[in-house]
Amino acid sequence: MGKFKTPTPKELKEPILNILSDGNVWKKEDIVAKLANRINLTDAEIKSETFPRGGTVLEHYCAQALISLRDQECLVMHRSRGYWQKK
Repeated sequence: MGKFKTPTPKELKEPILNILSDGNVWKKEDIVAKLANRINLTDAEIKSETFPRGGTVLEHYCAQALISLRDQECLVMHRSRGYWQKK
């Protein structure tokens, strides 16, 4: 069995848009949790990839994907600190 690898920010964009498609405002932590569930990641897999400065790779990649969806593709809005919504 190979080592787990977190999906890239590019690979996370579509699942994130699907999560945000309900029109609600989502807290980033809730997006990460729902995302992990949707792509069938266990807590052990998520925690197996962390950055030395703190936080999981999944959390950082999710944030990168959200910022790209906001700044480059204009598909989501940053409602307030840590809160996101699909346009």
